[in-house]
Amino acid sequence: MENIFIKLSNYGFHDTKITSISCSDLEVKIKFDDGIYFLDENGKEANLSNPVELILKINSSFDSSLNSFEIREYGRKMEYIELSQFQKYLVKNPFNIAMNYF
Repeated sequence: MENIFIKLSNYGFHDTKITSISCSDLEVKIKFDDGIYFLDENGKEANLSNPVELILKINSSFDSSLNSFEIREYGRKMEYIELSQFQKYLVKNPFNIAMNYF
């Protein structure tokens, strides 16, 4: 099985926007309505894709995807938020990815 991080390193997420996220069983679906960047051979952002849905399969050692990750909201202080809160936020506002390159 190919390492997910090697595969994801072909795409740039810097300056993209998550427009929705959902979880079911052992799967996390993240939508980017404006697309993500394809990286060239030098790791530079080349082209923006069409709208894309990133589907991550969670290792089956977890009972469900809800128990396998956490979302942190950064600002003046760090606090943990529930997935349901994040999903409500995404209904009104896309989540801008600024600090993560790939």
